[in-house]
Amino acid sequence: MANNAGIIGMGHAYPSGILTNADLEKIVETSDEWITSRTGIKQRHKAADDEYTSQFGSLAAKQAVERAGIDVSELDLIVCATTTPDQIMPSTGALIQADIGAVNAAGMDVFAACSGFLYGLTMVESMIRTGQIRYALVVGAEILTKYVDYTDRGTCVIFGDGAGAAVLGPVEEGKGILATKIRSDGRYAEQLYSPGGGTRLGTTHQTIDDGAHFFKMKGNELFKIAVRSMADISAEMLEKAGYKVEDVDLVIPHQA
Repeated sequence: MANNAGIIGMGHAYPSGILTNADLEKIVETSDEWITSRTGIKQRHKAADDEYTSQFGSLAAKQAVERAGIDVSELDLIVCATTTPDQIMPSTGALIQADIGAVNAAGMDVFAACSGFLYGLTMVESMIRTGQIRYALVVGAEILTKYVDYTDRGTCVIFGDGAGAAVLGPVEEGKGILATKIRSDGRYAEQLYSPGGGTRLGTTHQTIDDGAHFFKMKGNELFKIAVRSMADISAEMLEKAGYKVEDVDLVIPHQA
């Protein structure tokens, strides 16, 4: 028998450090007007040198579990979506699992950048719906400012740090997640990527000197692809859920 799965608790956490548009004006050739008109961003939270991804993921996770009204021992799975893990291994999900004391939960990561949380949500929803698990925690956590080139105004104005978390569990008939749809297109990999640190280039003095570990983005091209893809997949998802555009009261898209 299939179960309806839904979000039953949410949480968030972010560093106390703040980087405003006025601060960025002193670092790179940009302006508050330029940033705001293109992104809507006025400020972003920035982690200190001694702060790390799982730290904020755990804070968000604890808040989500408390709001869900369950005990942390009831969690069956923790999925952390991040491209900025504490370290290569073990997974950030496993580190969060240990930190919050979820002794009965498996912990793992999803590495899918901006879409990562939705990938994790889709996977967890299907596992609850098919009865494989009962309660799961999906965390999206990033410390992106440690990988930003502050000489590149196209990227340094966008990225900030923080975490969000959601507990999913069975909900009554007619409620919960109605439909999900995920997709990727690796042909556009170099529209937004970080080439250094993997098995292709590795980490050397040369890759560091070349700035290969910073995010690289072709903003104009990526924007066109993202808008088109988001519209297409949204239409497909609405059809899958049995709804029309005019039935939707609120849309929360990717910010930038």
